[in-house]
Amino acid sequence: MFHLFFCLCLISEIIYAKPHPERKELSDIEHNEDNPELHNLQYDHEAFLGKELAAEFDKLTETEAKERLVQLFQKINQDGDQTLSEAELKRWIAFVAKTAVRVDAQRHWKNLNQNKNEPLAWRDYLERTYGMEDEVTSDPERKETYIKMKRDDERRWNAADMDFDNKLSLDEFAAFLHPQDYPRMRNVVIEETLQSVDNDGDGYISLDEYLTDLSRSYQSEYDPEKPLAEWAAREKDQFFKHRDKNGDKRMDRSEVGEWIMPTDYDPIEAEAKHLIYHADKNKDGKLSQDEVVSHQSLFVGSQALNYGRPLGHEEL
Repeated sequence: MFHLFFCLCLISEIIYAKPHPERKELSDIEHNEDNPELHNLQYDHEAFLGKELAAEFDKLTETEAKERLVQLFQKINQDGDQTLSEAELKRWIAFVAKTAVRVDAQRHWKNLNQNKNEPLAWRDYLERTYGMEDEVTSDPERKETYIKMKRDDERRWNAADMDFDNKLSLDEFAAFLHPQDYPRMRNVVIEETLQSVDNDGDGYISLDEYLTDLSRSYQSEYDPEKPLAEWAAREKDQFFKHRDKNGDKRMDRSEVGEWIMPTDYDPIEAEAKHLIYHADKNKDGKLSQDEVVSHQSLFVGSQALNYGRPLGHEEL
């Protein structure tokens, strides 16, 4: 469902405010911006360019990429002062993110909705996504999975359906596909997170469940019977200092919401600040064309600039 044109993933410059690392917002690639050894420049490329344009830059020579970057700089520099302010970077990154959602929704819409000018009906969505229900449920191996996916989709569908007609307009469908980008879908994102992380089904996320979930992002394993790894010790501290607001040693729905979709966190602003922090050589709070070009590998990719490492299909 989440085959994105420009992929979206959440990032943060301030570790204490960092929300759930699996939330998709600016890229589907791990950023690792807090770890210089693992910092993934491809994340920044996709946040700055969008996934498709980032892939185009990856194929350019260093000289070609530089020329395109200069053109892009001029496009983003709306006030013509030959510097990129944080506000200009935020507007650009927000444009890339908004375009991602719109294009992805339109692509799925064309595939699912034969009457493209009419709302998409729930029954049509089900049949074109999973097949005829009688056929699917007649197969024991597919039935259980279908029932679960139908239930999850229906919950999200109902939340996106603002006029309660059991049909989705294109805008409603975009919210269905990308609930994390629509504040009105927050409760659904919380419910889906609980369903994924709350292994004992008590309606809360314990420390063990929290660390088990995060272990995937660290490409590690969590075993409560073993000494804590460095990442787990750090995240345990985060859990008690910043996640468990009421001190009951677990996260309730409200606390899960602040973890997944924090109300005081702007991923667009975080990425803009991140780019300025790394490229602003004279520390004037904005980026000149020379600063952007001299940090070309931060903003755009090319095979020559990507440390000679060919990009795999999954990264494109």
